[in-house]
Amino acid sequence: MLLMKLCKDEMSAVICHLANISFTSGQFPTSMRTWLVTPLLKKPGLDVDLSLICLHSLKILERLALARLKPHITSSRNYCPLQSAYRQLHSTETAIMKIVDDMLTAMDRGHAVTVVGFQMSSAFDAICHHTLIDRLQSDFGVTGTCLQWITSYISDRLPSVHVNSTASESVSAHFGVPQGSVLGPVLLTVYVAPVGRLISHTGIDFHQYADDINIYTSLSPSSADLTQLTLCTNSLQHWLWHNGLLLNPDKYVAALFGTWQHLARPGWPTNVAVAGSDIKMSDHLKVLGVTLDLSMTLDTQVTATVRTCNFHLQSLRQLQSYLPLDVAQSIAFAIIGSWLDYCNYLYYGMSNNNFQRLQRVQNAAARIVCQAPRRQHHSDDLLKDLHWLPMRGRVYYKIAVLCYKAAKLQQPSYLTGLLSSYTQSCVF
Repeated sequence: MLLMKLCKDEMSAVICHLANISFTSGQFPTSMRTWLVTPLLKKPGLDVDLSLICLHSLKILERLALARLKPHITSSRNYCPLQSAYRQLHSTETAIMKIVDDMLTAMDRGHAVTVVGFQMSSAFDAICHHTLIDRLQSDFGVTGTCLQWITSYISDRLPSVHVNSTASESVSAHFGVPQGSVLGPVLLTVYVAPVGRLISHTGIDFHQYADDINIYTSLSPSSADLTQLTLCTNSLQHWLWHNGLLLNPDKYVAALFGTWQHLARPGWPTNVAVAGSDIKMSDHLKVLGVTLDLSMTLDTQVTATVRTCNFHLQSLRQLQSYLPLDVAQSIAFAIIGSWLDYCNYLYYGMSNNNFQRLQRVQNAAARIVCQAPRRQHHSDDLLKDLHWLPMRGRVYYKIAVLCYKAAKLQQPSYLTGLLSSYTQSCVF
């Protein structure tokens, strides 16, 4: 790799020529269709046969193909607009903002909101190549040499399992897209694109992030009926079965959100039928890394964030005397700052007590970085020296950035639709 970088002027012409040959002929190089599967225990208690696929291929060629294919795919009306994975200016933060905004809007209208979250099981490994090719052609209009190249890319791959110095025989794979590849994530979203249309047809609100799906519906005490939501999950399960996919029953979660006054009223459902399983309503819901409590006070999320940050602060405190200021600041910003800033726009309007808890964490990080006494009370000067905005300022800044991107770049579309231009009225 270092040699290629040093000879980039010479190598770029060669790589360009080889890429053009591949795209023109509609053939992905045969020598680059080998998978090396290394068994890896992902979590304690799981079977050892879970594996991580190490892919040896020319990622430069895949990136060139992605640059041509992705704009066509994402601009199609058949691509789910509420799919936030693997798209520029879309992220888990924008996805959560859309979900929470819908929930708070329903709560402002006096309704409660039932949210059900589930995840597809091993979606990357279960994609049928034949179905994927048909979907690219029928739903997204990918034909000709381009379709031939993609068919060549995903077909006739030869995975082999490597354990220490021993390797198994290679066997042709007819299912799955290469994990760790550049094109694999986009092909997954193409494969599951009809899920959005199916859920919309049932009248249930939803949002997707890769293979994670959250559906939600508003309820009132006089009509706390979850029949439509149950029908939606049943239809989704049957579609997944028909397309070779499954829902992971271990990841089913459901919760009922509302103000504490509404939730105190009798008559709310305590269980919901999800894809044939009876799921008990939880007292919280974790969505893409954010823990939401039932009344949306964010107490649970703040507690989890403070606990995690304090754990990392303890480790950083033990190293502070060995680290120069710039290194300590980079570590604190990367670890502590990332936890404090993740989805912090949700903290707008949060209780002062929760803001103070988060501010104490940031103050502690500033004292450690600057090697100030632990009982120093004037932390505002330390924050200014480090050019760190306090917690409330960080929240306002995040909201401003997200609104600016949505208004200026018109992405993501589901946030742009929530904004309205301000027109100043003239008073004479």
